[in-house]
Amino acid sequence: MNKKIGEGSQGFAYLSTDTETKEKVVVKLFKESPLVKATFKREIAPAECHANHPNVLKLFGAGYAAAKNSDGEQIAEHYYTVSEYAPKGELFCFVDRTKGFEAPVARTLFKQALAGVQCIHAKNIAHRDIKPENFFLDEKC
Repeated sequence: MNKKIGEGSQGFAYLSTDTETKEKVVVKLFKESPLVKATFKREIAPAECHANHPNVLKLFGAGYAAAKNSDGEQIAEHYYTVSEYAPKGELFCFVDRTKGFEAPVARTLFKQALAGVQCIHAKNIAHRDIKPENFFLDEKC
């Protein structure tokens, strides 16, 4: 893993490179806790719905790995996801950087957000944390 690019209440996000495709990806490592374990198994892993939509980040994989010490004793659990990288970052930071934007841009971004949410809802997946920090922008914003 190359560079830490984010941190939330549930874990950390790192910018990495897919060894096969050489594309940049985001690897999220979730902090070990009973809540994360339950949430991951119930909600995150099944969300590997492979939604093929321009307004939904691709989820390439999700899983679990146990870290062990030199004696073979398990010392930590790590749940992780590997997803598409959005190089322009969070919508929240974009709004903060630009100090707002014109109504046509706001309408376009809002329509894209709704289209993405509609796509995942059609696959019976609820986001549960819709906010500007959880919408990401690609190279074209």
